[in-house]
Amino acid sequence: RSVIDMTSSFELLAEMRRRGFIAIIPSLILCALGGLIITRWALSPIRNIANTAREIGAGDLSKRLEFYTAKDEIGELLIEFNHMADSLQEVIQREKQFSSDASHEIRTPIAVIITNAEYAIQSRDLDTCIQTLSLIIHKSQQMQQMLSQLLMLARGHEQAAAMELETLDIGSIIEDIVEERLSRPNDKG
Repeated sequence: RSVIDMTSSFELLAEMRRRGFIAIIPSLILCALGGLIITRWALSPIRNIANTAREIGAGDLSKRLEFYTAKDEIGELLIEFNHMADSLQEVIQREKQFSSDASHEIRTPIAVIITNAEYAIQSRDLDTCIQTLSLIIHKSQQMQQMLSQLLMLARGHEQAAAMELETLDIGSIIEDIVEERLSRPNDKG
Protein backbone atom coordinates (compact mmCIF):
# COMPACT_ATOMS: atom_id res chain seq x y z
CA ARG A 1 0.00 0.00 0.00
CA SER A 2 1.06 3.52 -0.70
CA VAL A 3 0.06 6.87 0.63
CA ILE A 4 -0.18 9.91 -1.63
CA ASP A 5 -0.34 13.40 -0.28
CA MET A 6 -3.60 14.92 -1.71
CA THR A 7 -3.40 18.21 0.11
CA SER A 8 -1.98 20.07 -2.87
CA SER A 9 -4.68 18.63 -5.14
CA PHE A 10 -7.45 19.78 -2.77
CA GLU A 11 -5.88 23.22 -2.55
CA LEU A 12 -5.74 23.40 -6.35
CA LEU A 13 -9.42 22.40 -6.63
CA ALA A 14 -10.40 25.00 -4.01
CA GLU A 15 -8.47 27.71 -5.91
CA MET A 16 -10.17 26.70 -9.19
CA ARG A 17 -13.58 26.85 -7.52
CA ARG A 18 -12.87 30.31 -6.10
CA ARG A 19 -11.65 31.61 -9.50
CA GLY A 20 -14.66 29.99 -11.21
CA PHE A 21 -17.10 31.87 -8.97
CA ILE A 22 -15.22 35.10 -9.58
CA ALA A 23 -15.35 34.52 -13.37
CA ILE A 24 -19.06 33.53 -13.39
CA ILE A 25 -20.30 36.84 -11.94
CA PRO A 26 -18.93 39.07 -14.75
CA SER A 27 -20.00 36.48 -17.33
CA LEU A 28 -23.58 36.55 -16.02
CA ILE A 29 -23.59 40.37 -16.07
CA LEU A 30 -22.28 40.40 -19.65
CA CYS A 31 -24.89 37.82 -20.71
CA ALA A 32 -27.68 39.84 -19.08
CA LEU A 33 -26.55 43.05 -20.80
CA GLY A 34 -26.19 41.26 -24.14
CA GLY A 35 -29.67 39.77 -23.76
CA LEU A 36 -31.11 43.17 -22.91
CA ILE A 37 -29.50 44.79 -25.97
CA ILE A 38 -30.65 41.99 -28.29
CA THR A 39 -34.18 42.08 -26.85
CA ARG A 40 -34.44 45.85 -27.28
CA TRP A 41 -33.18 45.58 -30.85
CA ALA A 42 -35.59 42.72 -31.66
CA LEU A 43 -38.59 44.50 -30.13
CA SER A 44 -37.94 47.95 -31.64
CA PRO A 45 -40.30 47.31 -34.64
CA ILE A 46 -43.06 46.43 -32.20
CA ARG A 47 -42.38 49.62 -30.25
CA ASN A 48 -42.67 51.56 -33.55
CA ILE A 49 -45.99 49.83 -34.26
CA ALA A 50 -47.30 50.78 -30.82
CA ASN A 51 -46.21 54.43 -31.24
CA THR A 52 -47.79 54.69 -34.70
CA ALA A 53 -51.00 53.05 -33.46
CA ARG A 54 -51.09 55.58 -30.61
CA GLU A 55 -50.73 58.48 -33.10
CA ILE A 56 -53.45 57.05 -35.36
CA GLY A 57 -55.68 56.57 -32.32
CA ALA A 58 -55.14 60.24 -31.44
CA GLY A 59 -56.56 61.21 -34.84
CA ASP A 60 -53.58 61.43 -37.19
CA LEU A 61 -54.82 59.03 -39.87
CA SER A 62 -51.98 59.91 -42.24
CA LYS A 63 -49.39 58.07 -40.12
CA ARG A 64 -47.99 54.88 -41.60
CA LEU A 65 -45.26 52.49 -40.57
CA GLU A 66 -41.97 52.48 -42.40
CA PHE A 67 -41.59 49.29 -44.36
CA TYR A 68 -39.44 46.63 -42.88
CA THR A 69 -37.48 44.79 -45.56
CA ALA A 70 -37.37 41.41 -43.85
CA LYS A 71 -39.90 38.81 -44.99
CA ASP A 72 -40.73 37.63 -41.50
CA GLU A 73 -43.78 37.97 -39.25
CA ILE A 74 -42.86 41.53 -38.24
CA GLY A 75 -42.65 42.58 -41.90
CA GLU A 76 -46.05 41.01 -42.60
CA LEU A 77 -47.48 42.75 -39.54
CA LEU A 78 -46.21 46.13 -40.78
CA ILE A 79 -47.73 45.60 -44.22
CA GLU A 80 -51.10 44.55 -42.78
CA PHE A 81 -51.07 47.42 -40.29
CA ASN A 82 -50.58 49.92 -43.13
CA HIS A 83 -53.38 48.27 -45.15
CA MET A 84 -55.66 48.52 -42.11
CA ALA A 85 -54.78 52.21 -41.62
CA ASP A 86 -55.49 52.91 -45.33
CA SER A 87 -58.87 51.17 -45.09
CA LEU A 88 -59.74 53.04 -41.91
CA GLN A 89 -58.84 56.38 -43.48
CA GLU A 90 -60.94 55.57 -46.55
CA VAL A 91 -63.98 54.58 -44.45
CA ILE A 92 -63.77 57.76 -42.39
CA GLN A 93 -63.43 59.88 -45.54
CA ARG A 94 -66.52 58.22 -47.05
CA GLU A 95 -68.42 58.77 -43.81
CA LYS A 96 -67.51 62.49 -43.82
CA GLN A 97 -68.61 62.80 -47.46
CA PHE A 98 -71.87 60.99 -46.72
CA SER A 99 -72.56 63.27 -43.74
CA SER A 100 -71.89 66.33 -45.87
CA ASP A 101 -74.17 65.10 -48.67
CA ALA A 102 -76.95 64.11 -46.25
CA SER A 103 -76.74 67.48 -44.53
CA HIS A 104 -77.12 69.26 -47.85
CA GLU A 105 -80.05 67.08 -48.90
CA ILE A 106 -81.88 67.77 -45.63
CA ARG A 107 -81.08 71.48 -45.61
CA THR A 108 -82.82 72.10 -48.98
CA PRO A 109 -86.37 70.94 -48.00
CA ILE A 110 -86.06 72.74 -44.67
CA ALA A 111 -85.24 75.98 -46.49
CA VAL A 112 -88.29 75.46 -48.76
CA ILE A 113 -90.51 74.81 -45.74
CA ILE A 114 -89.30 77.91 -43.89
CA THR A 115 -89.61 80.15 -46.94
CA ASN A 116 -93.13 78.97 -47.71
CA ALA A 117 -94.23 79.22 -44.08
CA GLU A 118 -93.01 82.82 -43.98
CA TYR A 119 -94.84 83.48 -47.26
CA ALA A 120 -98.06 81.97 -45.88
CA ILE A 121 -97.83 84.15 -42.78
CA GLN A 122 -97.44 87.30 -44.89
CA SER A 123 -100.23 86.35 -47.31
CA ARG A 124 -103.78 87.36 -46.47
CA ASP A 125 -105.31 85.13 -49.17
CA LEU A 126 -106.83 81.87 -47.92
CA ASP A 127 -106.21 80.01 -51.21
CA THR A 128 -102.53 81.00 -51.16
CA CYS A 129 -102.22 79.84 -47.55
CA ILE A 130 -103.83 76.48 -48.41
CA GLN A 131 -101.51 75.97 -51.41
CA THR A 132 -98.49 76.93 -49.32
CA LEU A 133 -99.48 74.65 -46.45
CA SER A 134 -99.98 71.79 -48.95
CA LEU A 135 -96.48 72.40 -50.26
CA ILE A 136 -95.11 72.46 -46.69
CA ILE A 137 -96.83 69.14 -45.94
CA HIS A 138 -95.43 67.64 -49.16
CA LYS A 139 -91.88 68.80 -48.34
CA SER A 140 -92.23 67.53 -44.77
CA GLN A 141 -93.27 64.14 -46.07
CA GLN A 142 -90.26 64.12 -48.43
CA MET A 143 -87.99 64.92 -45.48
CA GLN A 144 -89.60 62.18 -43.42
CA GLN A 145 -89.02 59.70 -46.24
CA MET A 146 -85.41 60.90 -46.63
CA LEU A 147 -84.77 60.52 -42.90
CA SER A 148 -86.26 57.01 -42.99
CA GLN A 149 -83.88 56.16 -45.83
CA LEU A 150 -80.94 57.56 -43.89
CA LEU A 151 -81.92 55.47 -40.89
CA MET A 152 -82.18 52.40 -43.11
CA LEU A 153 -78.71 53.16 -44.52
CA ALA A 154 -77.30 53.54 -41.02
CA ARG A 155 -78.71 50.15 -40.09
CA GLY A 156 -77.73 48.73 -43.49
CA HIS A 157 -74.41 47.35 -42.29
CA GLU A 158 -76.30 44.97 -40.04
CA GLN A 159 -79.07 44.21 -42.51
CA ALA A 160 -77.35 44.52 -45.90
CA ALA A 161 -79.21 41.55 -47.31
CA ALA A 162 -82.61 43.01 -46.38
CA MET A 163 -82.14 46.11 -48.53
CA GLU A 164 -83.88 46.11 -51.91
CA LEU A 165 -83.00 48.29 -54.87
CA GLU A 166 -85.82 50.20 -56.48
CA THR A 167 -86.01 51.90 -59.84
CA LEU A 168 -86.29 55.64 -59.88
CA ASP A 169 -88.31 57.52 -62.47
CA ILE A 170 -86.30 60.72 -62.88
CA GLY A 171 -88.94 62.11 -65.25
CA SER A 172 -91.63 62.12 -62.56
CA ILE A 173 -89.24 63.80 -60.12
CA ILE A 174 -88.52 66.56 -62.64
CA GLU A 175 -92.26 66.94 -63.33
CA ASP A 176 -92.91 67.32 -59.58
CA ILE A 177 -90.24 70.00 -59.30
CA VAL A 178 -91.59 71.92 -62.32
CA GLU A 179 -95.16 71.62 -61.04
CA GLU A 180 -94.07 72.86 -57.62
CA ARG A 181 -92.31 75.88 -59.11
CA LEU A 182 -95.20 76.73 -61.43
CA SER A 183 -97.87 76.34 -58.74
CA ARG A 184 -96.21 78.91 -56.50
CA PRO A 185 -98.10 82.21 -56.68
CA ASN A 186 -96.04 85.21 -57.71
CA ASP A 187 -95.49 87.69 -54.91
CA LYS A 188 -95.93 91.04 -56.68
CA GLY A 189 -96.91 93.30 -53.94
